[in-house]
Amino acid sequence: MEQNVEKLRKDLLLEENTLKTLEKVLSVVESSSKACELFWKADELVFVLFQNFIDSFYTLNTELFDEGEMHKIKLCIDILTNIAQKIKIEEFFLKLQLDYYIYPFLMSSGDESIKISTLKLFSALLKDERHEGMRISELLPLILKIVDSGSEECQILALETLGLVLIGNGLDYAVQTIDRFRAIDVVLNPLVKRSVLSKNLIFLKQLLKIYTRLCDHNNVRMKVREKPPEGLDSKEMMSLCERDEELLSIWTKFMHTLN
Repeated sequence: MEQNVEKLRKDLLLEENTLKTLEKVLSVVESSSKACELFWKADELVFVLFQNFIDSFYTLNTELFDEGEMHKIKLCIDILTNIAQKIKIEEFFLKLQLDYYIYPFLMSSGDESIKISTLKLFSALLKDERHEGMRISELLPLILKIVDSGSEECQILALETLGLVLIGNGLDYAVQTIDRFRAIDVVLNPLVKRSVLSKNLIFLKQLLKIYTRLCDHNNVRMKVREKPPEGLDSKEMMSLCERDEELLSIWTKFMHTLN
């Protein structure tokens, strides 16, 4: 293991066969926590990832960001995601301000696969509930935009990421003013109704969890009590709850939070 990692560390500094080397690194970190620790302690990997993120930051959404570049940056994001899932890297990641160079990939106008990879990365980083140093003010609007207009897969991941943001101190930012809550509600509220009508249980469960967390704040709870998300007390919603115990449990918790 250590010899293999050592060889890949050296190969990372060679410009030849960069994609193949990154693919090998991804394969190794996917399967081993020990490899993640070895790579993350190595300056070579951090340097290569950092340099690729910076380069792509300036070429994203231009003709220079071709399929090869997109594949390379996706590999870098996926490598970082796998490492973040297995070991704690949040503090060092934020200290390097890598998040600043990765946010733009949530706005990519091309293949949505890069948005999906980026959302998975932020979900992995947000497992630390403190979220100290995370730029919630940058991340939250981007997540809401994806929830509002992304593909279904992106929307699901964005809702999961939003839920993680709110678990920690992101809630304080999200509801610091009533206008911030309204900005969230104007995106989520219509999605609740659509999800009830389309019987989308995955969306409904995530949305109810998010509203329940938002209602931990007194001012938000009063607003939601006055005007709850449309469709949550409908016959269609009751029918869905009768058929899914998990949904019923989440819905019941939300209703208890309001009362």
